[in-house]
Amino acid sequence: MLASEGGNETTKGKQTLKAMQKWFETEVRNKGVEVDSKLLVVMIRGAIRGMDGDKRDRAIRRYVQWAESLGEEMHNDVLESEDYDDNEFTILGRVASDFYSEEQMQELQQEFAETKPPVHGYHAPTDPLDLETLPEVNATDQKGGGLHRVKRAMESYFSKPPLPATAPLEEQRERAYERQKLVEETSVDIAIDHWRQADDELKKLGINTNMQTKPMGALMWQWYAELLPMLEKELEEVKKMLSAPDQRREDDRYSYGPLLELLPLQKVAATTILWVVSRVARGKEWDSKNYEQDMKLNMLTVGLGKQLEQECAMELSKQKVRSIQATTRAARKAKRDLLKRVSQSGPRGLTASDKAKLLDTDLLHQVTWPFTHKVKLGALLIQKLIEAASLPVTREHPRTREKVTQMQPAFLHRSKYVNGKKLGVVMPNPALTKKMESEPLGSLIAKRMPMIVEPKPWSGWSEGGYLHYPNPILRLPQGDKSGKDYFIAADAKGDMGQVYAGLTALSKVPWKVHKDVFKVQLEAWNTGEEIANFAPANPQYDLPPEPEDRSDVNAKRNWLSRLQDIQNRRAGLHSQRCFQNFQLEIARTVVNETLYFPHNMDFRGRAYPIPPYLNHMGADNVRGLLVFAEGKPLGETGLRWLKIHLATVFGYDKASMDERVKFTEEHLDDIYDAARNPLGGKRWWLESEDAWQTLAACFELTKALDSPDPTKFLSTIPIQQDGTCNGLQHYAALGGDVAGARQVNLEPGDRPADVYTAVAEAVKKQVHEDALAGNKIAKELDGRLTRKCVKQPVMTNVYGVTFFGAKEQVERQLAVLFPEKEGRLRRDED
Repeated sequence: MLASEGGNETTKGKQTLKAMQKWFETEVRNKGVEVDSKLLVVMIRGAIRGMDGDKRDRAIRRYVQWAESLGEEMHNDVLESEDYDDNEFTILGRVASDFYSEEQMQELQQEFAETKPPVHGYHAPTDPLDLETLPEVNATDQKGGGLHRVKRAMESYFSKPPLPATAPLEEQRERAYERQKLVEETSVDIAIDHWRQADDELKKLGINTNMQTKPMGALMWQWYAELLPMLEKELEEVKKMLSAPDQRREDDRYSYGPLLELLPLQKVAATTILWVVSRVARGKEWDSKNYEQDMKLNMLTVGLGKQLEQECAMELSKQKVRSIQATTRAARKAKRDLLKRVSQSGPRGLTASDKAKLLDTDLLHQVTWPFTHKVKLGALLIQKLIEAASLPVTREHPRTREKVTQMQPAFLHRSKYVNGKKLGVVMPNPALTKKMESEPLGSLIAKRMPMIVEPKPWSGWSEGGYLHYPNPILRLPQGDKSGKDYFIAADAKGDMGQVYAGLTALSKVPWKVHKDVFKVQLEAWNTGEEIANFAPANPQYDLPPEPEDRSDVNAKRNWLSRLQDIQNRRAGLHSQRCFQNFQLEIARTVVNETLYFPHNMDFRGRAYPIPPYLNHMGADNVRGLLVFAEGKPLGETGLRWLKIHLATVFGYDKASMDERVKFTEEHLDDIYDAARNPLGGKRWWLESEDAWQTLAACFELTKALDSPDPTKFLSTIPIQQDGTCNGLQHYAALGGDVAGARQVNLEPGDRPADVYTAVAEAVKKQVHEDALAGNKIAKELDGRLTRKCVKQPVMTNVYGVTFFGAKEQVERQLAVLFPEKEGRLRRDED
């Protein structure tokens, strides 16, 4: 057909389809040539395989409508052709569901039920914890409302609780999808709440709301408060015009008016602000790290229109609109008539009667918004935001030198010429870009949470992952405008099939919270002590005494430097504890859930989970907290690997495999003590390198050994298999480097090689030689360098780290080794 295996488009296929469609419209349809069902089936299959998204759906419906106009027999032959494969038949059934008769729909549903694969994506919780009796997570005092927003996002999990374990699995799964939808819906509401809180805090302090130092959250609330009344007034004008159909039909309100009525204006206003600000935030230049000075107006309007279209679909679903499958001919005819009206791209758009009919039959959520209507709605909202959004700007008067503050527009609409063409752009006020550079925006845009159903399979740039809100498949550096183009080109050639399959497979792995580890973490956290990698709630430091001779400039400088170092350490620990607070709060909420982590890639092709707080690639505390939701029998080999894993995470990872097994068996008493009394016993597990992962392994091994047959124990713990500097592994393999391959474990061996140690030994040797030659810095470093000093530069060298960047990495490690001399090594070198 028109596509390569897996349904990926090819350039040749797209050209062929375009030629086919042109021939069909000009030589067949326009000339009234008689067609048979086989030709229409070919055109539908071509559209399915050679197109995607809204264009594909419109083409399919156009051919099905023509088949219906040619009679019932032709209609049935096209809909029920045996030429469609399973994938094509599924797409056709979804896109053209309203063209099937009631009997056909029942047959289709029965067929899908018989051919549907086993239920995946939901596992009934076993032995759930009682959240009512589970202690709360002690909150860490922190600036801003980050913790409040996390808690607010997690409330969605409780607003619609899961069905009991006795309910049918399919019903539990459907409830999980409903709950997932609610979780994704909360992002805009949380943003509005955050803005309101930021503004309220200023008002409580009696601070002038026009001050230039107003935080971004309060500023965005001000824009929201200005924009909402404007939209309410616009909606009143829309209703007046739609209720008087004899007025000017060319007015744009006839196009965007019915769409504006479909969403709550509060959500429209917030979505508009979030969209524009997020576009500015993503527009950093890669080299200068500064924000770009303009955004293309057409890109803003189209993107905002699509975003609102998705919000509309979600809002209508939340209101429990009728199912997409119509069950009567009258309803199907109504939908077809409406589709013809709404698909017109002329200035007339929808009439008031169309609008009333649309709301009566809940149809618009089944019909793609026309492109021109979306653009006009987006343009209206951008215009209103430009009128509403302002910010205080303080400048020095050129004559009096006094500070003068005035309100200026936050965004400006300008025109410029690009390649001889006039282009509309929206420019952020320089004062706004300066504020955004100094104030992180991550807290303003809702973060993604773990999913409780299987993510959507990846099939395109932003088609995959979360169910209702798109995420790009690539994480591109700020300002990188070519990465997406390369990806789209590769996808058009059909080269991304394996990438999609790989990311989808990673995303579909079900996880759960290890309840035993979580209870220990919660108890440890609430003590406020420094346990494992948990930062202490109140770190204590002995402050250095002030120099006796205050006239000694060097002594005073060193004293201030040590004070600043203590302050930096305290701030670092506080930041770490705030982040861990988020992780524990999320874990407590989802402790009884099955979790999924949608993945995407960075520009190098490395896969990462999208949820930022709680994921299986995080620090030791979250790696020890997350286990697979599906257990597998250990077997003899698995039991051996569990023992190896325990020794590895303890830090005994440079030994052979047999030596690691022996290490674990020699510490069985300590392992049982850790599992039975983690915080009140000997605390042997806290001596390990990765303490929480060690504790999880202790729990797992003791349960396996206490079971009737350890080899049949259903284990859920991930066994870590870390690569050895993967970048160097690729270089060694590509270059046929035998010595390098041996250093990065590409040759079989029971005892692991360590390239970082090898590099460290070479550096130590060179430093020793320099020290003997009289180098002052080398004398101080001689005998004190460690593997950690070289690990990060070696690791990042193959990923393009600069000389300056590698130098800073080494300096950070030296600051740890020589805290009393931090900064002096650099000065000596200079």
